[in-house]
Amino acid sequence: MWGHNGIILAGRTLVAFLLLASGVVKFFELESFVGTVRAFALLPTRIVPSVARTIPVAESLTGTFLLLAVVVPYSGFRWAGIGAISLFGVFNGAVATNLMRGRRDISCGCFGANESRISWFLVIRNCALMAVSCLAFQSASPSSQTVVFGERMGPLFVGLSMLLMWQLAVVIVRLNAQDQNEAEG
Repeated sequence: MWGHNGIILAGRTLVAFLLLASGVVKFFELESFVGTVRAFALLPTRIVPSVARTIPVAESLTGTFLLLAVVVPYSGFRWAGIGAISLFGVFNGAVATNLMRGRRDISCGCFGANESRISWFLVIRNCALMAVSCLAFQSASPSSQTVVFGERMGPLFVGLSMLLMWQLAVVIVRLNAQDQNEAEG
């Protein structure tokens, strides 16, 4: 097994691909994401478009740097883990604030406009992602400088597999919800 370093690399990979995927989807659905940010009703109306355009850039850059930290042994790119922790913290604050206000009928905007509605499960999920981001921030041991790229592929594929399983679970939940809505309607 690959031990502590492998767990760090798998965590970085998961968070990297998750942020990259989320940022890219938002780039392609930017106008609807502006609407999602506006629906959270936490920012002055005039700065909502700027913030909504900044979030996908921040997610994409953070994901890219974390992915570089996976493939470039013992690099400073691991500091992007702080960015990931910050992003998930801000997202959690926005969701929790609206839930405490009783506003549950807002798209979370995680992966586009048709994303699920906010819930306390989303807060728990973001806390878990913050914990994994803490792993992503950790430094692999200096001996990992001598690890060849091929040896880093196992943890990389584990992280990618975790992301794919996560997305499969999301699709299954959406399909079940859609089936329930059709059965009721």
